[in-house]
Order: sequence, then C-alpha cells, then structure tokens
Amino acid sequence: MAGTMSGTVQACTADVSIAPATGTTFTNARYFGGFAGSITGATTMMDCQADGIMNYGQATTGGLYLGGFAGTIEPGSAVTLRIARCGSSGSILCDNVDDVGGFAGQLYSGSGTIVIDGCVSTSAVTAIEGVNIGGFTGYSSGLVQIRTSRSSGAVNASSSSAMNYVGGFIGYANEGSDIEACFSTSDVSTTNQYIGGFVGLLGNINTGSGASIRRCYATGTVTGHSIVGGFAGAVYRASTIEDCYTSSPVQPTYGSDNGGFIGLIDNFESGSQIISCCYSAGTISAAVVSGFIGYASSPITVTACYWDETVSGRAVDAGNVSGSDGLTTNEMWTPYNFVNYGWGSEWTIVEGSYPTLAWQHE
Repeated sequence: MAGTMSGTVQACTADVSIAPATGTTFTNARYFGGFAGSITGATTMMDCQADGIMNYGQATTGGLYLGGFAGTIEPGSAVTLRIARCGSSGSILCDNVDDVGGFAGQLYSGSGTIVIDGCVSTSAVTAIEGVNIGGFTGYSSGLVQIRTSRSSGAVNASSSSAMNYVGGFIGYANEGSDIEACFSTSDVSTTNQYIGGFVGLLGNINTGSGASIRRCYATGTVTGHSIVGGFAGAVYRASTIEDCYTSSPVQPTYGSDNGGFIGLIDNFESGSQIISCCYSAGTISAAVVSGFIGYASSPITVTACYWDETVSGRAVDAGNVSGSDGLTTNEMWTPYNFVNYGWGSEWTIVEGSYPTLAWQHE
C-alpha cells in the first residue's frame, strides 16, 4: 500500500500479491510489508488489515526486513507510535532475512516508544537462511509494548548458522521489550537453535538488560535442533517471565539444553531474573531431559513453577534450578497446589482442569 507511512491511518485494507522474478536479489537494506514497508514517526494506526501472498527473492548485502503488515515499525525520534486492532493474513516466503514476522519484521523504538495493542497475525512464515523469525514479529528492541495480540500461522525456518532465534510469537525479544496478555498457537519448525513456542530468545544475548513477558501462553508444536523450550528457547540477562504457561509439545532432535518450558537460562547475575507462577503441560521427546528448564549456567531459583510429570514423563529438572516442581496431571488439576503458593487473580483455577489466564475468560 505504501513504502513509508506516518500520520493517522484508520480502517484501511491492503490486498497484496508480491512475487519478484526468479533469481531476484536485494543488495541493500530494504523493508517490505503487506500494508507498508516502514511505519515511522508519531503514527496512530487503527483497524487496518493486510492480506495476501508475499514471495520474495534472496537478500544479499544489507539483508531484508519484512512482515505481513509492515517490514519495520520504528518511530525514529522521541515520539510514541501506536498501532491498534490491525491484522495480517496470507503467507510469507523469503531467503536470507534479518527479521521476519507474520505481522512485523522488526519493532525498533530507538529514542521513541512503540505500543501495539489488539493486533492479529494468521500469516504463515517460511524463512530460508534467516534469523529472528516469529509468527507475530521477528525482532523487538527498546521501549516496545505489545498487548493483547496473537499469532496462529505456522513458522518454518532454516539456516546454515547454528542460531536463528525462532518463536511462535516473537523470534528475539531484545532488552526493553515488554509483552503482556498475548498468545501464540503457531507451530514452529526449524533445524536450528534458540527455538520456543512463544519466544526464541528473551533478553540481550551479549550485554545490556533484559525483557519481560507476562500473562501469555503458547500451544503450538515446537521442533528444533537444541536450546528448545515449550515457551522460551533461551532467557538471558535480567529478564522476567511471570504468569505464563505452555502446552506446546517439545520436539528437539538433539539432547542439549531443552526443557518443557525454557531450554536455556544464561548470562545473568544471581537474583536478577524473575521466573514465577508458570507451568508447562506439553509432551516432550526423548531429547528433553528436564521437565521445566533444560539448563541453567548458574544456580537460579524460580517461584511456584510446575510441569506435568504424567504428560512429560520427566521427574527431574535441571540441576542448577530450584523452586520448580513436577506434579501429576491430577495434581495439576487441583486448585490447592496453586492458590496456596501465590498464584493470584491473574489466573482462573478450577477443579479438574489446568489453570488458565483470567483474561481468556473476559
């Protein structure tokens, strides 16, 4: 619909069909989206939709950033950019991408703030030789708030690099990202590492601070090589996951750093991370040894976190982890085991079923 967009946009629709000639390559950094290549400035966008098929050629120098709705969303200055009740559907196929998502390739706030609320992606994503790939967005960094949004399109990715950060909702949630009351039902399939049912990597992998996810869940099947988790592939720095759950089947092909909820926890100072009131209830393959967290590089204490021993077939968690407990399915269906250990109004907890998030019933 537009290359670069800013201002106020409301109740618009874009139907797209993009298919460059066979052999087309892109030699500079470019942004492509079903509604806009880039959305910038103090934009307010509401009730817009992008539908269609986006098949791209190979990106070379500089990479390619693309999404079913927008390639990049970045204010560019100290302003607030808001997008509400917008959506994307269809499919994306690309080669050698930097950031790709069913809704947005990247969310980068810079000196500004991005607020995404009530947005939906059903777009299927297939990325060849790519990094930072998600059912909703590939990458987020800075003052980025994502609320009440969801993804459901299948995510398939491959890369010759060991690490490609793939998640059912977001591939790489870098420092400052703040995600709440969102969910993903996207199936995730890749041959690489850092793979999660909701997020591939949470927090800055090298330096800096963490990111946060609250009141979210994932249900899609997760397949990868290693560092695979039903909710998060890996969690770094002073990151937070609170009041979240996954029922995602976890199917890594290699037995290293895989867990029912988180694959790997690394690069953090004692007491800096918060993992509390979370659970996993998905089946796990033979390559998963631990019920909740696959591996922690240093001792860590989580709070009131559980996994289903009956479904997973695992009775132990990673050696450096304390505060996580395996329960039978019957115990997971018993309110006492949650409400008496700090699980509060964020949850709906009834006899005979797993806890669900209160907002799911609003």
